[in-house]
Amino acid sequence: MIITLVLCFTMAQGCSTKSMGMSVPAPNENQTPGEDPGKPSDEEKPGSKQDSLAKWINNPERLARIGQTPIVEVYYTEYTSSRLFPSSDEARCFTHVNVGHGRFVNKDTGDGGISIADPDLLRRWVNVKKSYPELKVKFMIGGWGKNADGFSQMARDPQKRKLFVEECLRIVREYGVDGFDIDWEYPTHAAKDGDHRNGAIPEDWQNFVTLFKELREAMPDKILSYAASDSGKYTDNYGVLPYVDYINVMTYSDGNPPYHNASLYRSAITKSRSCAEAIDDIFHKGQDIPYEMMNFGVAFYGHGDGYDKKEGNSYPSSVDYSKLEDIFFRGKCDGYDVSGKNYRVWDDVAKVPYLADATGRMYASYEDIESVNAKVEYLKSRGMLGAMIWEYRHDNDEGTLRKAVRHAMDGHPDAPGRLERPDENRPEHVAPVMGKLEWSKELKKSNDDYVIELSGLCLSKDKDFLWGVGDNGHLYKINFDGSYELHWSYDADMEGITMDPATGDLYLGIEPRKVYKVAAPDYNAKKTIIEVEEAADMDNSGIEGIAWYKGDLYLGAQTGATLWKYALDGTKLQKKMSLRTVAPTISEVADLCYDPESDLLWVIDSNEKSSSVPNMLPYTIYVFDGAVTKLVTTFDVSSFADWNPESVCVDHEHNCVWVADDCGDDYPSRLHKISFEKL
Repeated sequence: MIITLVLCFTMAQGCSTKSMGMSVPAPNENQTPGEDPGKPSDEEKPGSKQDSLAKWINNPERLARIGQTPIVEVYYTEYTSSRLFPSSDEARCFTHVNVGHGRFVNKDTGDGGISIADPDLLRRWVNVKKSYPELKVKFMIGGWGKNADGFSQMARDPQKRKLFVEECLRIVREYGVDGFDIDWEYPTHAAKDGDHRNGAIPEDWQNFVTLFKELREAMPDKILSYAASDSGKYTDNYGVLPYVDYINVMTYSDGNPPYHNASLYRSAITKSRSCAEAIDDIFHKGQDIPYEMMNFGVAFYGHGDGYDKKEGNSYPSSVDYSKLEDIFFRGKCDGYDVSGKNYRVWDDVAKVPYLADATGRMYASYEDIESVNAKVEYLKSRGMLGAMIWEYRHDNDEGTLRKAVRHAMDGHPDAPGRLERPDENRPEHVAPVMGKLEWSKELKKSNDDYVIELSGLCLSKDKDFLWGVGDNGHLYKINFDGSYELHWSYDADMEGITMDPATGDLYLGIEPRKVYKVAAPDYNAKKTIIEVEEAADMDNSGIEGIAWYKGDLYLGAQTGATLWKYALDGTKLQKKMSLRTVAPTISEVADLCYDPESDLLWVIDSNEKSSSVPNMLPYTIYVFDGAVTKLVTTFDVSSFADWNPESVCVDHEHNCVWVADDCGDDYPSRLHKISFEKL
């Protein structure tokens, strides 16, 4: 798989004249949904269904309650830092805000009143209406998991429903809110949260409708909405339409890596459903829900693989847009190292990005300007009421995504920014290309004369042949057609070879922990032993690869995927730095090659973990600090029956990479020529 990363710089525009800032774990549906306990009633309604829908959509009282359209509604919870609270100008990104959380005081019984997590926060948002009177401020009650405790117990009891309605009226009087967003997740479905269950029963299906009917009767001038699973299950979405103003469809949390969180359209890595399938097929066609009564849920987060170090996972379960700066430019996410797993991949079918390693394996899904633009374009094409955002705090401090939603809704979508094209901000960026196996040859003259266990390659000083070393201590001169001659032999396990381009001197990496210097121009058998300062983190397997770099030497270990940078001081190598875990996909460093023309250190892995994953893994490395960035090329090795790569050599003269394949003591080594249109 090839990963192409591109980026451009743009300055984000404000929603009005200023920038702003950010969101509780999003409503989550990680559990496998249960089946619907029932279907919407087939009871005949007055007139045709289309007449009823038109009446509800165009109801003047409903339109007056809703206010501004198209809607851009955001959830703003008590978990949001107070420093991120927007100015009145910044608040104009939104037409509606749902302030949360409200929860039942007595969660087991569904009574005792409603607790407001942050009363001052609710007052503060209502106060924004003084300078922005068109803003609609609603109070959110419920949420995912334990936040929904008490709903089922309340809704099944007429007296408790009455008390709940009275509590809502009290909140209207005391705080001046414009309505309520009910987040009962979910009626008829006992949501799991650890060992917790929310007490759902099949009768919730009808009780949900009854609750909204009584809320509407008590508050004819207030906005009523609810958050619905994009599966379309659990609630009588059609039956409740006469009493609600709109439905917030949670078109997200539909998959964990290796699947998208919220793919707009179905692709090969969409799991349960795409957003478009939910809106078009489930709600609109399947349940007759008008587009005009639905908000499209836009998540400002994605899902990571969950910090399972045994499995090599690196990301938290929630990957917010606010974390991308650290992910792309520091290789960190919540303090964890994600370098090598932070390459942006754009799925042009699903219209969403994800974070992957050099092989294309997904480690996290997320949203950005490009995916938000696509989703707003879709909802506008369907004539939907608007967008619902979960949630404010998942955005970055500059408000990049909320501005993107607003601008796209207004018909002026933002251009992709530096977080949508992160690699253009890296001067060492090299676009990935696919190598083609031009030929593969056994290095053999006869049954008794062949190259044994070729383990290192480098170009000669004049770049007119290849030097090669073998595990049996042989130094070879190998021509570009695959012919060769033995130069001399040592009693040593030679694992790598490199050259000082200024002098032509060769440096041989000897297992376990030696370096030999062989001087130009004669390259005779006389050698100088270079003392290697012992590295505490170099295990007994010792040196497997060696590469010259501007007077220093990089040494690579077979296990632990570790590189060491050494300064050459006469006949001593003094350790300068250790680069633990060169890349997440590399487990056994087999050889190194520094390419001065591209300033790349190429690393090849001898451990074939999967026949479907190419093992050629060259990475750009910032040699001044050791930070690994990205794959620059790969090639297909599926045609090789026994792939055991031991060395790599970059050759710009022939526009190719030479790879040596160690076939063991009893078989000739192979030389592969991997050519490119351009290296």
